[in-house]
Amino acid sequence: MPSVLIVADRAGEEPVALPRGLALAERMGWDADVVAFCYESLGSIHDRLKRIEARHHLTEQRRAEVAAEIERLRPPEVAVELTVAWEGTVHLWVDTRCARKHYAAVITKGHRTGSFLYTPTDWHLLREAAAPVMIAAEHQWSPTRSIVAAVDLHTRSRAKRALNTAIIETARRYADAGGCPLHLVYAIHVPHILTELGLMDGEAHARRIAEDMHPVTDRLCDEHGIPRENLHIHEGDVAHVIADEAERLQAQLVVMGTVGRHGVGAKVLGNAAERVLTVLRTDVLALKPGMAPP
Repeated sequence: MPSVLIVADRAGEEPVALPRGLALAERMGWDADVVAFCYESLGSIHDRLKRIEARHHLTEQRRAEVAAEIERLRPPEVAVELTVAWEGTVHLWVDTRCARKHYAAVITKGHRTGSFLYTPTDWHLLREAAAPVMIAAEHQWSPTRSIVAAVDLHTRSRAKRALNTAIIETARRYADAGGCPLHLVYAIHVPHILTELGLMDGEAHARRIAEDMHPVTDRLCDEHGIPRENLHIHEGDVAHVIADEAERLQAQLVVMGTVGRHGVGAKVLGNAAERVLTVLRTDVLALKPGMAPP
């Protein structure tokens, strides 16, 4: 049976990832592995036995806290395995676990803060984890809200077309499991410099591209059973188009692709998924190329 890896919410935080992950496990028919992280610098304790005792005490205290939350939230039919990890670098532990075991998703609470000098755990997981990563927001899921699949319909890359298919199929499974409507969103980006200099009418250009893509979009809608009115194509910055449409459609989940970049380029430019996280206040599920739908 497929499993989901849930990163337990930090001690003292309002639970978000744990209730979301357990509810989705019930809805999707998954088992759940829960990992609770616990770490304190004990270097000031010079006695080795006292350090071991302190670590054991903190670990067991954390285990008891998270186990109580699991007991309170766990649906009866969901099998849950709890691990308490003494680890300060969350994404490295998650990366290692995902390399050993296939997960339908990794679910963690969103901590949408970051700067050029600081890359939050969310961003590390989006770039590096060998599983789809869901960044959970602080809201309740509802069948009256929609699932949005953000796709690149104009790409000629075989890998990106395969990623489009994985995104839509994944979004479809979440939508079907929750009885939610599914929408597709595509942003046509026109460089601002061209519109500012009057060299191009961005909206007219976007309309022409959308018209040219009719054979592609019609086939896509037919293949995945998506009503034509649930396909939304707009001109603008990718992150803002996705965020604006997600808000307009009252989305509870946006499924999109991300390509893990590293180094200074990633810090300056950012990936589309990372830029979406700065403006979007709903759940985001990010898939990398080559990932199969859960």
